Amino acid sequence: MAVTIAILVIMAAVAVLMRGNKGHGVQDLGVESAQKLSVSSGVTILDVRTAQEFREGHLNGALHIPIAELSGRIGELVPLNKRQFLVYCLAGGRSAVACRILKKSGFSRVANMQGGISAWQRKGYPLVA
Repeated sequence: MAVTIAILVIMAAVAVLMRGNKGHGVQDLGVESAQKLSVSSGVTILDVRTAQEFREGHLNGALHIPIAELSGRIGELVPLNKRQFLVYCLAGGRSAVACRILKKSGFSRVANMQGGISAWQRKGYPLVA
């Protein structure tokens, strides 16, 4: 019985992630659009990966707040809440969750980079260490 419940919970979580950000007011961007946005003035780039992942390379100018710390550190971002946010992680799952946290916290201009930094690297876009 416990195993069945656990499987149902996992299936529900997967369904939520597969649905993406539709209905959450979050814009999903492909890496080409994200790259264009990343060089714009007035955009805040937020990396929600682990510290180790961030050290291995990140988008130029990215702020680093791991997803596990985001809710507790949301106050650091409040002064920037009128800006456009571009959020990314390794593949797009954690950043989708982070975008929902930002939206629930009153941030209105939030975009998730689909495919994350993995897709960014496949396109040959630069990283900084």
